[in-house]
Amino acid sequence: AQKRLPREKKLPDLINALTSLSKKQKVSIQSITPAGSTKGEYFTRVAYTINLKGDYHSVGRFLAALGLEERILTMENLVITGTPGSETSTSASFTLIAYQYNG
Repeated sequence: AQKRLPREKKLPDLINALTSLSKKQKVSIQSITPAGSTKGEYFTRVAYTINLKGDYHSVGRFLAALGLEERILTMENLVITGTPGSETSTSASFTLIAYQYNG
């Protein structure tokens, strides 16, 4: 339960997971930016803005793998755009929400 919904932000673990998945799925993370947090009754939603590049299918596999991570994560506001001058390269930006237990 601690891995799925930790009591702390555990940012290094989250960055390690994102880095590992990006290498495995052949996407390049351009930036990870803290975007604030919202405290609820039982858990806190900690938001990060993520920007990445890769081919369309690699980006899709990365997002699917992210959803299968042991830690509870959700993605919001996903925007995928084609990269000018390239038929296969795409850019994606989204807000990643990591949950933290308040107990």
